[in-house]
Amino acid sequence: IPPNETVGAMCSHGSILSENYPHYRVTSQRKSTALRISAHQQIDFIERLYAKTLPLSSESQTFVRKVMPSVETDCFRIQAKTGWGIRVEPHVGWWVGWAETQNDTLFFASNIDIIDRTDLSARKNVVLNVLKQQNILPERNC
Repeated sequence: IPPNETVGAMCSHGSILSENYPHYRVTSQRKSTALRISAHQQIDFIERLYAKTLPLSSESQTFVRKVMPSVETDCFRIQAKTGWGIRVEPHVGWWVGWAETQNDTLFFASNIDIIDRTDLSARKNVVLNVLKQQNILPERNC
């Protein structure tokens, strides 16, 4: 992602994970109003999925949680889903989910301008790097 492109990295409770992410402008709002769901709304949805309080059957919510891609180590687990909106300009990529550690669960949503395909990996990398900077996840796997 070129410097100063919009990067949103929100966590639960509405706070920005890092206001000083190197080479990126981290914001809590999208520049484009064409995106139909905000990072706040994404977090609200993912918190309700985690708690199984969506207006869906418990079985359906359990199934969605089971098929969500995950990363797991001995000391944390991340369950999250990527997306790529191509009907807006610039395109927007996102990674929405939760990180569970031994002590806490953090819900996150990243919204990133996608200028070209090489930017797609930033959807995850920005969140993972910020979670490590904030000492939520360890720098190295356990």
